[in-house]
Amino acid sequence: MAPADGDQPGGNPNGNFILNAAGQVASDPTAQQTISGLVVGATYLVQGDVACGNICTPAGTIAVLSFGVLLDGTPVLELHTPSSQTSWTHFNPTFVATST
Repeated sequence: MAPADGDQPGGNPNGNFILNAAGQVASDPTAQQTISGLVVGATYLVQGDVACGNICTPAGTIAVLSFGVLLDGTPVLELHTPSSQTSWTHFNPTFVATST
C-alpha cells in the first residue's frame, strides 16, 4: 500500500489517498479521520470522489462493495466498483450528528 499522505498528484482536483495500490485481494485497507465539535441533531455533508484506478479490470464488474464511508462504524455510503477506471465518481452522503 502506498503512503496515504494526501499530497500525491492525480486527485480530483489534486491530492489523493491511495488504498491498496498493490491490489492484494485479501487486504482491506482503510483511511480514517476523527471529526469533533459537531452539533447534535444538525445535518452534515461528507463529500469526495473515488476512482478505481488500474487494479479494477474490467471496472464495474466486481459484485462486492469496494468503497464506503462509515460513521462510528455504521455505513452512510457503500459503493460497488466504479464503472470507469479513468473517471472519478462523486459521493456526498449526509448524516445527522448524534454526538459532539
